[in-house]
Amino acid sequence: MKTLPIGIQDFEKIRTGDYLYVDKTQYYQQLFALGTFYFLSRPRRFGKSLMLSTLKYLYQGKKELFKGLWIEDKWDWDKTNAVIHVDLSKINTRKSTLEKGLKQQIQAHADSYGIELKNNDAATCFQELIIKLAYNGQEVVVLIDEYDKPITDYINEPEISGQHIKELKSFYGILKGSDHYLHKVIITGVSKYGKVSIFSDLNNLNDLSISPHSNMVCGYTQGDLEYYFQPYFKAIMIAYELTEEELLQWIKIWYNGYSWNGVAQETMYNPFSILNFFYHQRFNNYWFETGTPTFLTELMVRDKISPETLEQFVATESIFSTGDIYNLDVLSLLMQTGYLTIKNIKLSPVQTRYTLGYPNKEVRLSFSNFLLAQYMGNTPTKVGTDIVIELQNAIHQKNWSALFDLINKVFASVPYQIFNKTEAYYHSLVHVTLTLSGYLVLSELSGNRGRIDTVLETEDIVIIFEFKMDSTPQIALAQIHEKKYSERYAKADKPLVLIGVNFDSQERTIKDWIVEE
Repeated sequence: MKTLPIGIQDFEKIRTGDYLYVDKTQYYQQLFALGTFYFLSRPRRFGKSLMLSTLKYLYQGKKELFKGLWIEDKWDWDKTNAVIHVDLSKINTRKSTLEKGLKQQIQAHADSYGIELKNNDAATCFQELIIKLAYNGQEVVVLIDEYDKPITDYINEPEISGQHIKELKSFYGILKGSDHYLHKVIITGVSKYGKVSIFSDLNNLNDLSISPHSNMVCGYTQGDLEYYFQPYFKAIMIAYELTEEELLQWIKIWYNGYSWNGVAQETMYNPFSILNFFYHQRFNNYWFETGTPTFLTELMVRDKISPETLEQFVATESIFSTGDIYNLDVLSLLMQTGYLTIKNIKLSPVQTRYTLGYPNKEVRLSFSNFLLAQYMGNTPTKVGTDIVIELQNAIHQKNWSALFDLINKVFASVPYQIFNKTEAYYHSLVHVTLTLSGYLVLSELSGNRGRIDTVLETEDIVIIFEFKMDSTPQIALAQIHEKKYSERYAKADKPLVLIGVNFDSQERTIKDWIVEE
């Protein structure tokens, strides 16, 4: 078996070091065939850097690296380009300045091409390098990776991020005036909130982020998973005592689900999660650990966004572009950074609507853990350790007293000054707590006769919850029957458990409940 390239983003190193390479060259050729200026946003650790590295060697004409790949006999290897590859993730602005880091990368490219630069600042050196490379007889390809990192690193420090926006605007601004010398410009990043101001002069930039043509350009498809990773299946099947079909289903539940075109048959896997899963041979949180969403959970609590909202909500195209870094929209940020994805697109000449939600179990579990920690004023590690096993045991054993005792412990842990004595707030805390069980939890489900408060579904049972405040659990249970909520799960072929719950706003607890099995 080939070595798994965890953390390796250089195409040449992967190809010469006998690492596993998932061939995406077909998508690259199709996506970047026409036009000059492109922009693509994708979440972190999603293959953007490897894509640009592959394109660098492709445009340089390094044919030997592409032997056996789809594009080998479909590319004009006689034509080569000079390539300027700027990677902003390699600039440590905590130890130096953005201007110095940009200048160093441009100077390194000039040195490699034997070009002497006479200008001093990064932007004019960039322009000088492009012109001189073109005069040497080659159209220039510019690849910019992590364009927004100097902004996102200082998202809570507006004075510094504002200065970086000005510097980047000046640096990227020379591209428009240099288009005569350019063959391709491909810019990638995580967010789009900086794009509006930074690239305001580059009005011919083709944004591919939610184009139906770009969905599979980064990440792994189901076909990729089954073809390239099949040799790694056996060890995990033995360890978990699963058939191949069962293993594939569980991998899909944990790590699949990303989409930028809303087509259910074309959902994608995060490469970082898949590579780590097959290396460690454990179902675990991998992608989520590489970036803490504390800032996002703080915004959710500040803006009073209910956790159940993230399971499924409808938005317009404006959700994909937050233009003002100083007035950030948390739902837009969650979409751009990969905590939410497109579940469905409803096209309309009036206005296209997008249904968004969590992509998979890894993200749902991990984000819920961080969010509950934010509510409780605790650490995600302690919340997860203290709650998850106890929660799973209570549900598995149908120990409802233990379940509601645990939920009341969560209520008691929320600082009094942020506790909101509304039914919706209690409902939100219950939802995010139940989500940590790892089972499917859905809230505010629309039915023919009303909205079901919460449903939790395991492999064995379906639990329907109805919540009331300062009322009685009998009234809550009666509503489940009156509205015929159980009809939605009549074909589930699992036992139904109906639970009416009453919140006490004065005591800040679940006062009583009634269960019907």
